[in-house]
Amino acid sequence: MSATSIGELEAQIDAAPDDDALYAVYGDLLARRNDPRGELIALQLAAQAQTGKAADKLRALATKYLATHATALLGPLAADASALTWRAGFIRRFALPPAPGRSPVPSIERLLRHPSGRFLVELGATVADPAAAELVLRVLAQGAPGSLRDLALVARAELDVTALLAAVPRLARLSLTALALDLGEPGALALPALQRLALVAATLTTACVLAVARAPWPKLERLELRFGSHAADPATFADVRQLLARTDLPALTHLKLRNVPFAGAIVRELVYLPLTRQLHVLDLSHGSMSPADAAVVLANPAAFAHLRELWLPMRHLRPADRTALAALGTHVVSDQRAVADQTEKLLGLE
Repeated sequence: MSATSIGELEAQIDAAPDDDALYAVYGDLLARRNDPRGELIALQLAAQAQTGKAADKLRALATKYLATHATALLGPLAADASALTWRAGFIRRFALPPAPGRSPVPSIERLLRHPSGRFLVELGATVADPAAAELVLRVLAQGAPGSLRDLALVARAELDVTALLAAVPRLARLSLTALALDLGEPGALALPALQRLALVAATLTTACVLAVARAPWPKLERLELRFGSHAADPATFADVRQLLARTDLPALTHLKLRNVPFAGAIVRELVYLPLTRQLHVLDLSHGSMSPADAAVVLANPAAFAHLRELWLPMRHLRPADRTALAALGTHVVSDQRAVADQTEKLLGLE
């Protein structure tokens, strides 16, 4: 096989990192070159194809083989072995747990340089330091493989992710937790393959929400936004309204707008909008809703009757309002049952 065809095969795996047939061809090529990874690919693919004791035996063989050839297959990555998940001869998932006083930058750099990280699909990391967060973004923007589909970052910093997102256009799942987020100019954000997006911040700014509201999301199924009030330019209802009014989000079924001071205005708007009819889950927990907002929901139960879950901020409502809302059906859930919002603690603001 020529060098060009090797590159073509790698490009095919980048485009379809779950296609085992492509890894099998790649493994055959490496085996003919006496590359130890060829046998590891064969063992791990064989284990995936089996069940029960047969699968257990093959997984044990693959683990033993990996240990035997650790110098070639793991090398400097051994220091982070517990953070690695292998599949089809390569590291599929890298989930580095937070460690006080340790920057994840060296670990991520080693991973992206090593052949075993060539077809990385999932990456998660927590960064405590703003300078380290900036380095993580730069390293990923410069070296993230085309196979990357799932990215989760937590940082006690303000993150400008415009360059990073331009470098990973095939992302299917993105989760960002930060003090503040810069996604670029409204209308410029394009992740056409994205299926799940979670943006959790001390405050989501107008610019950030407008970037989301105006982006093309043909495959977006789940959207979670966590608002707040720590920035000088927090998003307003007018910004969110542009998102709610969209009729070009065909796959969206889960909408979570949490910690919104104007949650009541959102629920009143959604009574009349087409977007509501396609949702399965609407989560407005930890927001603010008045008795007048609750009255609108009570007067229009059919607007939300199809939902599997409707999470409403009931903490500050009158007991009679909470009782009336709960009587609408089991799909109506008070945020008194929701997990406590730990965002500010996570970001070091408490």
